[in-house]
Amino acid sequence: QQRVLVTNDAMCRVGGIYSAAAATKASFLHYSTSNCAPPKADIITVRDDTSGIDFSLSVYPSTQNSVRGTVRDSTGQPVPSRVILFPKPPGTQPPATTRFVHSDTLGNYEISNLNTGVYNVLAVPYSNFVASFFKENAYGVIHWQQSDSIVASGLLTNINVGVVPVVSPGLTRITGGVTALSGIPITGSRLVVRTVDGQTVGYGVSDGTGSFSIDAVPTGQVTVYGDRNGFTAAQGTIVIPPNTYTINSNIVLGGNGPTLLEEESVLPCAFELHQSFPNPFNPATTIRYSVQERTRVVLKVFNILGEEVASLVDEVQDAGSKSVRFDASGLASGVYFCRLEAGSFANTKKMLLLR
Repeated sequence: QQRVLVTNDAMCRVGGIYSAAAATKASFLHYSTSNCAPPKADIITVRDDTSGIDFSLSVYPSTQNSVRGTVRDSTGQPVPSRVILFPKPPGTQPPATTRFVHSDTLGNYEISNLNTGVYNVLAVPYSNFVASFFKENAYGVIHWQQSDSIVASGLLTNINVGVVPVVSPGLTRITGGVTALSGIPITGSRLVVRTVDGQTVGYGVSDGTGSFSIDAVPTGQVTVYGDRNGFTAAQGTIVIPPNTYTINSNIVLGGNGPTLLEEESVLPCAFELHQSFPNPFNPATTIRYSVQERTRVVLKVFNILGEEVASLVDEVQDAGSKSVRFDASGLASGVYFCRLEAGSFANTKKMLLLR
C-alpha cells in the first residue's frame, strides 16, 4: 500500500494542548502520530519546540463513489464539523474503511473515493453542539442503531446531518468510566447528558482508559447516555443535588465489542500494543494489539527474570485489531511482561498477577 510522509512547521502557543492532522487531495485524513481516528489522536502538549509530529498517509482507492451533505441545526444554520463514515454492516465487500473529513465553514462536506459499501454518517461539531448521526429529517440522533444507513455507490447527495446545541447552565462535573460487559474499558465512547425535558446539557468522549469528564451540568435529574459503534447503547439516570460540584456515573455498554469483521474493517494506522485489561489480574487478562499490515506477529509473555512463560501468537497475520486471552492459572503472583514483535515494530507492557 502506497504511503506518503508529511512534515511541516507550525506556530503554537506554549502550554497549549493540541492534536494534529494531515491530508492531501489524494490521501486519507490522518491524525498524529499512531492513530487515524480523532478520539484516539495523540495529545501534544507544547512546552518548547516540538518535533517528530509526522504522518504516514494512505492513498485513496481509485473509485468514483462520493457522499456530499451539510451539517446544520434545526434552524438551518450551518455547523462546521468533523464528519465520520463508519462501515456498516461488517464484512461489506469490497472491504470498507472508516473515513474522516472536515467540513468547510458553511458546514458542507464531501467524502470522495469511497469503497462501495454501507455506512453510517456521524457529524462531530467543533464546539457547542453534540455529535449526531445522519437520519433523514431528524436532529440530535446520538445512537448509531437509530441512524439511517447510506449506500456508497456513485454520487450520493443531500446526506444532511442535523445536530442540536449543548446548553451548559450548571456547575457540576460528571466523571466516570465506560466499559464493556467483559470489564474492558472502551475508548472513544460518546457520552450525552440530557434533562427530563430532553435538553442536552453535556457531551464528552471517553479517553484511552475509558474515563470521561463532563462539566457544567445543572442540578436535578439527568440521564447519561453512552454509545459506541459496535456496542449496544446504555444509559443511567442520576439526581444531582444542589451545591454538588462532582458526581460519578459509570456506563456499561452491551456486548463485548465489535465482531472480528467489524474490527478488521477499520484498518489500524500503526502497529500498537495496548495495556492488558484487567491489570492487575487474577488469573486471566485480555491483551489487545493492532497490526498495520500483513506480517509475522509474535506475542509472548516473560517473567521478571526474562524467562519465557507463554507464547500466545507466532504466525503471519493480516492487518486489523486483534485480541488474545492470557490465562496465568499455573503461574505465581508477580510482575510479568508481554512483548509484541511485528515486522520492525516491538513493544513491551508490564502486567501484575495478584493471587
